[in-house]
Amino acid sequence: MSDSEFNFDRELWKSRIRTIIVVLAITLALAIIIWAVLPGIAPNWTGFVSDDSVDSLNQVKRTLWDWLELMLIPAALLLGAWWVSHPKRVKSDDQDSHLSGLSKDIEIIEGQHQEKRIQIYFDTMTELLLKHGLRQSADDDEVRHVARAQTMTVLWALNSERKGSLVRFLYESQLIQHPDPVISLAGANLSAANLSGTNLSEANLRQAHLSDANFANAQLHSADLAEADLRGAAMPGSVQKETPAGTPRLVPPILRRANLNGSNLRGAQLAETDLTEASLQNALMDKADLKESILKGADLKNVQLREADLDRANLRETDFSDADLSGAKMNSALLTNAILTRANLTGLEARQVNMKEADLSASNLSDARLPMAFLFGCNLREANLRGANLRGANLSYADLTGAHLEGADLRGAYLSSTVITEGQLDSALSIDGAIIPNNRLVKISSGTNGNTNGEQQSQSQVVDNIRDNSPTSSPS
Repeated sequence: MSDSEFNFDRELWKSRIRTIIVVLAITLALAIIIWAVLPGIAPNWTGFVSDDSVDSLNQVKRTLWDWLELMLIPAALLLGAWWVSHPKRVKSDDQDSHLSGLSKDIEIIEGQHQEKRIQIYFDTMTELLLKHGLRQSADDDEVRHVARAQTMTVLWALNSERKGSLVRFLYESQLIQHPDPVISLAGANLSAANLSGTNLSEANLRQAHLSDANFANAQLHSADLAEADLRGAAMPGSVQKETPAGTPRLVPPILRRANLNGSNLRGAQLAETDLTEASLQNALMDKADLKESILKGADLKNVQLREADLDRANLRETDFSDADLSGAKMNSALLTNAILTRANLTGLEARQVNMKEADLSASNLSDARLPMAFLFGCNLREANLRGANLRGANLSYADLTGAHLEGADLRGAYLSSTVITEGQLDSALSIDGAIIPNNRLVKISSGTNGNTNGEQQSQSQVVDNIRDNSPTSSPS
């Protein structure tokens, strides 16, 4: 008899015994109730009928009722306690133990099955490489179709670690390098793949599903991740060996010149990531963490960075044309010579940001918070600065031709040689304490000359009677 059959028979007998005990207890209880209600039918020995309680030897006669009084209640209590607690407790403990053991068994079996699958996959791919010339095959060769089908199928059955192993195998076998990968991973299920520490430089991961993937310390130099789904992907850098000073350091991933056009990076952890000259056109990066990242010279045209964190990021010469940065943070960020034409910067928080000579023409900066910002020589033509906080900002040599300043706060702003009209200043919320060295403020006339060509006449002139404050004054 097997263990399972023995256990089944044992549980069956336990169930039968409990049933017999319950039936006897119920029968006895019913008999007692009937005898108590109809004492005439009760036997004399039960004590429910009138009888002498003392025999001829003057010894007390113990009837069934006497014994019931002494034993019934304790017995009932003991039986009830055993019935309520013991079977259920034992059963619960057995079930918990059984389920725990079963879960571990399933996990072990599943791990064994996954290991067999990936080993079979490796063997198959090795054969295709060595015997069928997979690496040298043409785009329409059958061997490529077979290799891709094998890859796409097995990925659905693998966990995070084995997905990472598979990708490393493909990369080391030179099967996924761009521009013309032997095996395309477009649409591949690489969600939650553990790619930490993996060298994927120049790898083609275009259109792959990489949500929640782990790229900590990964090398992604010139990798192609265009239109990939990278929602929740982690790229925080991993702890490396201790520095000479004896403290561990984080090494961020490298994405220099990576192609991320149209990729989904919503909520991605990209702090300190090197994205120098990366292409991120039309990428979805809402709420992404880009603190202290390097995006120098990167192409972010039409990117969505709503509520993203770009504090202290290096954004020199970065192209944000037509980008949506509403509600984003750029505190102490470096944006010298950056391009932000027509960008949506509504509600931007950029305290002490450096935007020297940046192009902000036709951008929307309404309600932006830019106190103490360095906007020297900025192009702010036709920009919307309604309600913007520019207290203490340096706008020297900035061009605000046609900019909207209604309700803007210019208290303590530095306005040396700024191109602006008196009407714009009048529309501002306040210019109290604005610093205008030597009482000079360059402004342009918004009128037109009488010429038939209708060209706008621009004329620099000195605006008199504007308060000259000491350069040492600060906004209140």
